[in-house]
Parts: sequence; structure tokens; C-alpha cells
Amino acid sequence: MKKKQWSAVFQITVTYVGTVVGAGFASGQEIWQFFSKNGPFALWGIAFTALLFFLFGVYALHLGPRFQVDSFADLTKHLLGKKGSVVVNSLLLLTIFGLNIAMIAGGGALLQQVAGWPLYISTLVCIWATIVLLYFGIQGIIVANTFIVPFMLIWVMFSTLYHLHTLSTLQWFHSIAKPTMNIPIWQLLMAFSYLGFNVGLSLPVLVPLGSIHPEAKVRLFGSLFGSIGLGVLMVLIHLVLVNQQAIHLQEIPMAFIAKTLPAFIKGGVLIAIGAEIYSTLLANAFGLASELATHTKGSFMTWLMISLLGAYVFAQIGFSRVVGWFYPWFGVFGFFILMMVMMQEKKRKWNV
Repeated sequence: MKKKQWSAVFQITVTYVGTVVGAGFASGQEIWQFFSKNGPFALWGIAFTALLFFLFGVYALHLGPRFQVDSFADLTKHLLGKKGSVVVNSLLLLTIFGLNIAMIAGGGALLQQVAGWPLYISTLVCIWATIVLLYFGIQGIIVANTFIVPFMLIWVMFSTLYHLHTLSTLQWFHSIAKPTMNIPIWQLLMAFSYLGFNVGLSLPVLVPLGSIHPEAKVRLFGSLFGSIGLGVLMVLIHLVLVNQQAIHLQEIPMAFIAKTLPAFIKGGVLIAIGAEIYSTLLANAFGLASELATHTKGSFMTWLMISLLGAYVFAQIGFSRVVGWFYPWFGVFGFFILMMVMMQEKKRKWNV
């Protein structure tokens, strides 16, 4: 491929990773709840999830070019009709709004912990930063992730490798061979749930992203490298989490682990966690505002500010409560939406 094509691959890769990685992923809670607590089968689950990220990532990116649509709302209207589109989009928008609440609450909690600001100030800073960058639309997401994702990958990999370097051989063995009573099929089901939670709810970003990159080869490699990056991150975080006692009791496990690292590493890790949360907030806020603007007469920026201010109000209840109330439903909703789109697309193929 040419240099311009590799540049496009890089843009897809960092946008894909930046969209998936959010407050739950960055904090370590997602990896623990979906994988690490299941013992040695966790690594099989992570490997299977990375494969699913690749396959369904390619699928999601090809939908825009195939049906010549620039938004997820146009896609659902094309595939599901007016009534079906209203149901799916309403469910998706409600879920994305919940995710925005979680991202703002998570970013606010981190700023509160690091800077000591009150929650209402720290969450307001998150909203201001989001509005400023999304003034430039999806290009703002791409530009932000071009810097955020490489920074995140470097610091997370560096900090986890540093931590793992301090482990004994026995602890390393414990990381991959801890006995468990869980069976593999349950871990595979968790992988599908995690897929729905991440890819299904990322469709408002992945569909238009695929539309601006019409070359199939570019989308294929972008999804491939994105899924590899996500898989590496999941494995590294998992290996750190399983070597910490009572880590499941921590609200932000990775921030807790960062406290045990040297000062210069701790600072980089905390910035990386904040950047991860911010990148996902950008993607979700863009997806929600663009869908609302498509369905109504309001402009993108108007809906962006309204939706973020609405999320700001709910974010004041705190990060842990938001995760506890909303996250269990996100995976179910996301997988349902993804399956609805897939079934209707296949049905359309058969009827051609």
C-alpha cells in the first residue's frame, strides 16, 4: 500500500481503539469483571474477544461504503425501515447517553482524585474540553486519537511491563495458571457480551468512519491493528490485576496499582487513564449529537451541548453508582443492536 493508505490505516486503528477504550476499560474494572476473575480461562476469553473485535470491526466499517450512508441513523432506516429504525436508534441513543454519563463521571472522579477539585468542577472541565474539540466534527476525534492512543498504549504497556518485571517466577505462573471452577463456555459468552458492549455501541462512529475510507484493504488493516492493540492492552491489564490482592474492591483498580509505581510512571499512567476516558467521551458525544441532529432540526453543536449538560447533571451521582446502574445493560443492548443490523443485512442479501 501507498503512504497515504497507511496513514488512513493508522487513523482507523487509533479511532477504533480510542472509541472502545473508556472509563471502564481504563480503570481496569471491565477487564476484571469480564475476564480476570475467571482465572486461567481469562486469557482464552481475551484472545477470542480480540478475534471478534477484528471480524466485527471489519463488518461495521464496511456498512457505510456498502450502503452509501454517512450515519448510523441512515443505515438503520435503510435496513430496518422507519419503525424499526426508530426502535433501534432510540435504544442506542439512550445507551450512548448513559455511556456519556459514565465517561464524564469517570473523568471527573479522576480529576477530583488527582487535582482535588470538587466533582461539579472536574466534570464541567471534561464537558468544556469535549465541546471545544468536537467543534471540528469527526476530524476532531481522529486528530485527538492520533495523539491520545499512541500515548495511552506506550504508558499502559510501560507501566504494566514495569510492574510485571517486579514479579517472581511463581507469581508469573500464578497469572496464567490459577485454578478455577469456571468453564470455558461461560468465558466465551462473556466475550460476546463484551463485544456487544463495545462494538455494538460504537456503530455511530464506525459507520461514518468507514464511509470516509472507501478502500476495503485500508479498513481491513485498520480493524486488524486496532483489534491487536486492544488485545495487547487487555492481556497486560489482566496480568497485573490477577497479581493484586482484593483488587476487586477498588473503584479504579489501575489507579490503585499506579500508586505502587515510581512517581514519574504514576503520573504518566494517570494521564493515560484520563486520556483514554476522554477519547471515548469524544466518540460517544459525537455519535449521540450527530444522530440527534440527523433526526431533528437542531444543529450538531446544539445537541452536543444539550446532551453533555444533561449527562453532567446525572454524573454528579458518582462514577461507581453510574457503572453499577448502567453497565450491566449496555452489553445486552449493544449486542441486540448489532444482531438486528446483521440479520437485516443478510436478509437483504438473500432477497437480492
